[in-house]
Amino acid sequence: MQPDAAFVRGVDWRGLTEKQQEDFVPLAPAVAVELVSKTDRPSELREKLLRMRALGTGYAVLVDPYRREVWTDGERPPGFPTDFTTLFDV
Repeated sequence: MQPDAAFVRGVDWRGLTEKQQEDFVPLAPAVAVELVSKTDRPSELREKLLRMRALGTGYAVLVDPYRREVWTDGERPPGFPTDFTTLFDV
């Protein structure tokens, strides 16, 4: 279960071996992002992100450009400045 994009804290990344960094990363990301495509069901992606939260992901973001909506769950990490709503203006 991998998100479209994930952000891992530097301290967590540095704690991995070089092999772990090159393969499937064995930890929950600090932030997981899913981008809705035409064939996706937003409710299914939201459920996926909630499962990731239950497994340790601290902040989940679902960006739906078709409805111009951003759904989040959890607490945004300090210093994580991304305002995903600005993507709709591009």
